Parts: sequence; C-alpha cells; structure tokens
Amino acid sequence: VNAFSSGNARKGLVLDINVERCHSIKLELEKEYDKVCGGAKRQYSGDMANDGQQRDDMELTLTAPNWITLDKTVFSVSPGDKEKFVLSADIPANAKGTFNAILSAAVKNLPSVKSGKKLSIEVVPKYDCYKADIISDEKISNSYSDEYAQFRIRNSGIKQASYEISLEAPSWVSIEPKKLTINHGQTGSLNLKINPGEEVMEGAYAVKIQ
Repeated sequence: VNAFSSGNARKGLVLDINVERCHSIKLELEKEYDKVCGGAKRQYSGDMANDGQQRDDMELTLTAPNWITLDKTVFSVSPGDKEKFVLSADIPANAKGTFNAILSAAVKNLPSVKSGKKLSIEVVPKYDCYKADIISDEKISNSYSDEYAQFRIRNSGIKQASYEISLEAPSWVSIEPKKLTINHGQTGSLNLKINPGEEVMEGAYAVKIQ
C-alpha cells in the first residue's frame, strides 16, 4: 500500500494476507473395488475427515442398490479430526455384474464444500464362485485287479472351497479322500479304488462322481 502526502512524500506499508481454507472435507474409503460371491455379506469402513479450520456439521448421502446400506449420515467433526462410517453389503445370491455405491459428502448449509467416493463391487454368482471341474479319463479298464485310478478336481471359482465328494458306483468301487479343500485356480487329487471280485460279471459299469 502506497500513500502520498501533499508534498509528494511517499510512504509505503507492506501487508501479508494469510489465506486459509476455513471449510474443507475429505471422504476416505478403505477400498474402492471388491470382487465377491453372490450371497456374501461384506462391510467397508470409511472416514469423514475435516481438513478445514473450523468445526463443521456434515451430511453423507448414498446412491446404491438397496442391499447396500450406510450406518451413519450426519457428522460433526473438529478441524484436523475424522469420524468413521460403515457401508454394509448384503449381496443377493443371484446377483451378477458390477454394482456401484456412490458416496457424496457436503458441509451442512455450505453445499459447495463437498467430497465424493465410489465403491465398485463386482459380484460373481454363488455357483461360479466355487465351481469345480473334474479332470479324468472317461473310460477306465480293469482286469479283475485291485488298483487305483487317479483324477483331479480343479477349483475354477474365485474363492478357496471345500468340496465333499460323493460316489454312485458298484460296491467294489470306492473313493479317497471324501473331502478336499482347494484354493482357487488350483487342483486337488482323488483316488478311485477299483477292486472287482471274480463274481462280478464282465461289462461296463457306470460310476458317477459329484
């Protein structure tokens, strides 16, 4: 700032103007993408942070499928502090595809001060989550001897799964083990024990593994 007297004498004054962000908020989510199985229940935590210089009352709104809910919508947060909230997802068993939960936060009475986040949930149908493929020869020959035929089960789903193995077959056919836990993308081995007695007639016998 410059000032002049009647005698053209100049005097100057230097001012420092300190600009501060009085109102500022920030939404934080623990994750912004998840891949889950149909029928599962999930919770996602988040924070409503006050980055400003004053205590503010804030409102949080959610736009999402009706199976995604919010535990809290109104906050009063001191400067430099944060408050937690939780999104809960009770995913239908038949859901399939990607679903978005859009969160919008604003300072009460100051809607221009806002923040937003989006959580994308990719849902795989329950059956496909734990899908198993059996890898085996379609035909096994036996010459009245006690022997094992090995085959594999591949977990083609997206989650670790425990499979209970059942067998529909003649009494001289059995399977080991009867329970198998396999990580997704991995395979596990099973043994089919075949031991036909002399009384068993020659022919083709159906064996069903499930």
